[in-house]
Formats: sequence, C-alpha cells, structure tokens
Amino acid sequence: MLAPLVYPEGMLRAERFVEQHRDLVVRPGRLSRAAGPEPVVIAAPWTLDLHPPELFCPVFLVVTYDDVRQVRAWLGTPRERARGMYLSVFGEPGLTGAGVVATSVVCAEQTPFDFEDGNAPFGGHGPEASSVSHRGLVAGRPLLLSAELSSPGR
Repeated sequence: MLAPLVYPEGMLRAERFVEQHRDLVVRPGRLSRAAGPEPVVIAAPWTLDLHPPELFCPVFLVVTYDDVRQVRAWLGTPRERARGMYLSVFGEPGLTGAGVVATSVVCAEQTPFDFEDGNAPFGGHGPEASSVSHRGLVAGRPLLLSAELSSPGR
C-alpha cells in the first residue's frame, strides 16, 4: 500500500495521461487520492514523439525499443533536452557507462535517490529540470542551493 497522493494537480495530469493511453494499460491500478494509489502500468511501442508529463504518482510507462540509439535520439529531442533530469538505467549496457546523455544524468542500476549525495549538486542539466538565473542568463545544471547562494557571480 502506498501513501495517499497529496499533489492534486499531478494526480489529475496522471489521470488524463492514463485515460489518453487507456488502450495501452496493462495493469489498471488506481490513482484515487482517498484510497491511496496502486501502480498503473502502461506499455507502449517506441516513438520519438512520446513525451509524457512529469508524473508525481505510481504510473509506470514502459516503452520497448530495438536499439539504444532510439533512446539517445529521444533524449536528444528539444522537449527532452529542456527537461532532462535523470535516467535510471537497468540492464542496458549501451547507456550504463555514460555520465550524461543529452541533458539527463545517467543513474546506472540505481534510482536518483540512490545516486545522489545530499551535500552535492542535485538535478539534471535541462533548464526545466534544475537551473539558476543570474542577470538574465539561465544555466541548466545540477544545483546545490547553499553553493549557489554563496557564489553570486557563478
């Protein structure tokens, strides 16, 4: 059992996403806020045009692909470059050795929370993932708030 969802906008976005792809749902689950969520699994064929929203609930989109170059191409699309954050890689040797693919930090055989150190910069390299702005210039990179605040000219 998972804790109830507390981010209503995220839940509504996830419900819309699941409804849009209801023909691809392989495990229905439940996104009910009151009863607590049960994971939903969606299985989709690979396409360069699939850009799911950020889902703050247990909706798992499993996409099959034939070649790791497809994954790299998808991560390199303008939409994914802008929001690149983390890429948890399990069992894909074509990605496990890469530190960053496009703007996504590769977590080989780990989740982002296993990978990150709370005393080191956290986040992706895409400006929608984590960014800092100074005098109108925006830099997308992993951030450590204390370091950013102590280095105003950075």
